[in-house]
Amino acid sequence: MSQTDICEKTGIPKSAMSQYVSGAFEPKQERTFLLANALNINEAWLMGYDDVPMERKSTPIIQDRSAVIDRINALSDSQFDKLEGYLDGLLEE
Repeated sequence: MSQTDICEKTGIPKSAMSQYVSGAFEPKQERTFLLANALNINEAWLMGYDDVPMERKSTPIIQDRSAVIDRINALSDSQFDKLEGYLDGLLEE
């Protein structure tokens, strides 16, 4: 994947990407997340932590809300109940 591809996928300006690659600047947390998500790698690994695997453990975030809504609408009643229980658990944390 080229820098241009990554910029298009993340919305990060090409000038900022060049500065990250050259080492002139480090991306802030939000952009680190965007980069790791686009590359499907672990954010901590991208930040230089060598005690974590490069592979991302969770699936990338779906950025298209309509795709999420379509997937939710396609769930069976039992699948929806499981999703609702999972979300309730997340909200309790």
